[in-house]
Amino acid sequence: MIDGDVDLGLFGSIARMLVELDEIPDPAAFKHPYPLLAQRTLNEVVLRCLLDEAKPPNSLPGMVKWCHERSLPQWPLATPEGLFDEESFLLDGEAGVLTELCYELALVSASSDPLRKAVAVIDEAALAARMQRDQASYKNLRRLLAQRPVLDNAGLTEAWCSSGLGQLDTMIPRLYHQVPIRFYDRGVCRSCPGCGHLMMPLETDWWCERRECRIRDAGVTGRVWAAPHGELSQLDRWHRQFVGAPGRVTLALFERLSAMGLSPDDGEVELWPDFGACDLKISFPDGQTWGLRVVDWENAALLGHATGSLSGSVLPVDVAVWVVPDHRVMGNPGYRDSFADFAGGAARGALLRTCDQVLSEARSRLGDLKEW
Repeated sequence: MIDGDVDLGLFGSIARMLVELDEIPDPAAFKHPYPLLAQRTLNEVVLRCLLDEAKPPNSLPGMVKWCHERSLPQWPLATPEGLFDEESFLLDGEAGVLTELCYELALVSASSDPLRKAVAVIDEAALAARMQRDQASYKNLRRLLAQRPVLDNAGLTEAWCSSGLGQLDTMIPRLYHQVPIRFYDRGVCRSCPGCGHLMMPLETDWWCERRECRIRDAGVTGRVWAAPHGELSQLDRWHRQFVGAPGRVTLALFERLSAMGLSPDDGEVELWPDFGACDLKISFPDGQTWGLRVVDWENAALLGHATGSLSGSVLPVDVAVWVVPDHRVMGNPGYRDSFADFAGGAARGALLRTCDQVLSEARSRLGDLKEW
């Protein structure tokens, strides 16, 4: 179990501390006293180490160094078996950037309903669109976040004026922010050809924050952005990870289901129905309906825990399925078991499928209906 685990809660505090420190606009101006969360977390880690007669970090920079050099099982803290492995770091060893796991852990530890907290701004947009009875504007916003994580001034103008957002254009300043200088190299930024996010320049290469991109597209860069500093905006990290990334998976799955013969025009496959009650709804010719929620988490155990506490509206469907990108399971054969072991509440016994599995099962069902 996760709830009530003291050491896991401490790891969550460390993750939230790293997120808070990462959001300081000018790290060079950082000085004592430490931010309250950072000081409290350091105190708790030191006390925990001393109680177990383990050598503690000697300062806040020392604890951050641990995050960079030690996987979570290497810390003198105890967590539930199967929750983390030797690849579980809070800071990436190559670029020193917060990992996806760090944000997942920060989110789970900060809220009793992590998945809802991750999309709080999107839920506000859904409510505003619902009040206007304008589902198209909501879907256009979701497409924008999935397809255009980076916007220059011309892109921002287009988003404001001609993206079909209606009154939801007020959400743009809350989601897109000026690109920090660390993403520039000699006045140029480059985006990843896989996810479209901006890459970070290292000494000899460009680095993407998403692990699957670094594996699949090693040594390759996408679009070159020559906009001066201050004239380029990107989706913030929270929404890149928890909204934009699953949004791209959702759109790709939608296209593949449509190509299979399910008609969007006839409502057989629908994107973000009922203002995002789920990500995809499939309606088969015999009337059976599937509701798909697409999630893209590195840690299956934290995902299982998060799905069990999800609140909010649920689309009435015959079959509800959690869907993850195929690379999550291919890179971790125990992903499904870990999800099931830590899922609780409403998610206990929930169906978890990869995109390819959804397509295979939908294709098989359509074939059976045609034969019938």
